[in-house]
Amino acid sequence: MIDVSEVGAGGGSLIWRDGAGHLKVGPHSAGARPGPACYGRGGTAPTVTDANVVLGYLSPEAIAGGTVPIDADAARRALASVSDGRDLEDLAYGVVQLAATTMMRAVKAVTTFRGRDPRDFTLFAFGGGGGLYAADLARALGIRRVVVPPAAGVFSAVGLLFADLELALSRGFLCRLAAAPAAEVTDMFEELEAAAVAELKVERRRVEMERRIDVRYAGQAFELSVAVTQKSGAPDFAEVGRRFDAEHEATYGHRLPPEHPKEIVALRLAARVPPERPPTLDAEKLLAAARRAPESRRQVYFGGLGRHDTAVIGRADLSAEPRQGPLVIEEYEGTSVVPPDCTARLDGYGNVVIEIG
Repeated sequence: MIDVSEVGAGGGSLIWRDGAGHLKVGPHSAGARPGPACYGRGGTAPTVTDANVVLGYLSPEAIAGGTVPIDADAARRALASVSDGRDLEDLAYGVVQLAATTMMRAVKAVTTFRGRDPRDFTLFAFGGGGGLYAADLARALGIRRVVVPPAAGVFSAVGLLFADLELALSRGFLCRLAAAPAAEVTDMFEELEAAAVAELKVERRRVEMERRIDVRYAGQAFELSVAVTQKSGAPDFAEVGRRFDAEHEATYGHRLPPEHPKEIVALRLAARVPPERPPTLDAEKLLAAARRAPESRRQVYFGGLGRHDTAVIGRADLSAEPRQGPLVIEEYEGTSVVPPDCTARLDGYGNVVIEIG
C-alpha cells in the first residue's frame, strides 16, 4: 500500500468566482476534452494551464515537443472572463499561488500534521506540471531544495517498471508487549511468510520479508506499526518498545513514561519480490535524448519579483555548476520554472536540483 495525498489542482482545474466574488481554483476540471482554452479544442473556460501560458511559464507556441499547439490569445481571453478588471498577469500569478496553496495543504497533511517538519526534507517534483509550482511550494514550506527527476512527466509509469511486487499480510494478536509469547509470535510470523510465498508463487529465496508489529499504549484506540528485529532467534520486544516510543513522540509530540504498559494489536508482514532484471536509467542517455533547440528567451512574470527576460533551456543545457535563475526548463513531458532568486544545476543522476533563494 502506498500512502497518497491527492491534490485537486491540475492543469485542467477551472478558475472561477464564487457568489461573493472570490477567486477559486478547482476542484472541477475542463477535462481532456475540451481541455484548457489555450489548447484550441473548443474550451472557453479559464484553467490553471491558461494562467501558466499568460505568465510565460508555458510556451505560447507549443508544448510536448511541439505536438500540442498553444493559442496564447485564447488563454488571455479566457482569463479575462474572470479578471474583474484586474491585470491579467497579476490574476494569473494569483491563480498559481492558489494552486500552490492547495498543494501545500496536501504536503502538510503528510508532514506537519504527522509531526514531521517539512524543512527537514527535499521536495521531489514530478508530473507534467510539478516543476511549474515546486519552487513556490518549497519556499512556502521552508524547504530549501527541489529535485526534478529525469522523465518527471511519466514518473509514475517509470516507477511501475522499477517497482517490487509486494504483498501485505496481517493477523490480529492482542497481548501486553512485556508479556508477549516469543515462540507463538515467531510461529505466526512464519505462517504469514509461508502464506505470502504461496500467494506470490515465487521461490522463497527471491522474497524479502519485513516483520512489523502494531503497538499502542494501553488505553489507546489507535496504534503505530514498528519494525521487528531478532535477538537470539526471537523477536526483540524491548527494541520494539523503544522504537514505538520514538515513533509515538515523532508522530504525536510526546511519549508516556516507561512504566506505562504497551499492547500488541496485530502482526504484519510485507513480502517483496524485486524484479529479476530491473531496468536502468542511464543519465547520459537521458540527457542526450533531452537535447533541444538552441536556447531561446521569453518574458516571464514572477509576481512580486516582476517581469523578467528569461532563458528557456533544456535539462541537458544545465551542468553541475549552479545556474542563476530565472530559467524555464522545457522538456517533452514537462516544464520546470526556476525563479530569479533561485539556482538550478544537474546532479550525477541527471536530476535537476533547484536551490531556493
